[in-house]
Amino acid sequence: IEGEGVLSVPSVKVHQGVAEVDLKAISVGQIRIRATVEGLAPVFAEVTALPALALDLNPAVGDQEQRTLERLPAVGMEMAVDLVILSGGVDMNGFQAILEFDPEFLAFEGFRPADLMDGATPILSFPKAGQVEINVAILGGRVDRERGSLGQAVFRVVQTGDVETAIGFLSAQIGRVSGQERLRVQTEQARVVVGGRLVGIGDLNGDGSVNLGDLIVFARHFGTRQGESGFDARFDLDGNGEVGLDDFLIFVKGFGQAEGK
Repeated sequence: IEGEGVLSVPSVKVHQGVAEVDLKAISVGQIRIRATVEGLAPVFAEVTALPALALDLNPAVGDQEQRTLERLPAVGMEMAVDLVILSGGVDMNGFQAILEFDPEFLAFEGFRPADLMDGATPILSFPKAGQVEINVAILGGRVDRERGSLGQAVFRVVQTGDVETAIGFLSAQIGRVSGQERLRVQTEQARVVVGGRLVGIGDLNGDGSVNLGDLIVFARHFGTRQGESGFDARFDLDGNGEVGLDDFLIFVKGFGQAEGK
């Protein structure tokens, strides 16, 4: 991060004489802040903006910001979770991430490097039940882009139902020629939630009824398959990994009904 800027804040939160302002970094690096209040001496502070990771339930490259899936797929079906670096990808040549999940509902199947890590070599280990450590390295190369997908963690559903289960980062770091660098993982983007919401079959836009709006969005996804760009598990109503005729027949049965009926 280079250059200078001026931030004018019309109001701040004050607690026991301490004023707080939330700042969001849009790039990675060291930030030096000079805060001034009329009549008082300036205060200086230095903070580090760390790279951040996200999890995404949409398998398309990059962060599609899909953090929730309304229902678990059918038992035996695969579910892919995209690992995405939101900033700080340039010059990295590997990464390590530990994911947590509930082994009662999900089994870890493997990791597929993609996009920024396409062609890289993954090494997997399992610290304990419900955790997987993913180590990936680019042999003889490095990343030349700031953000993008690192690959997909693939899980298999071992139990389903009207339950909620989550997948999230426990820790993560990236490797560069200059050394290792930890990543921010305690963010809303670093966790995805599957299931836990009872919805009307075919209510695909969440408006509480199955109507023309749902038919239109269903038609856009018809014919897509798991692993392809544009596939969205919300439209795979029978959980078989593709949006096809059987899903349409399920959708038709609920057409015109309100949620829960």
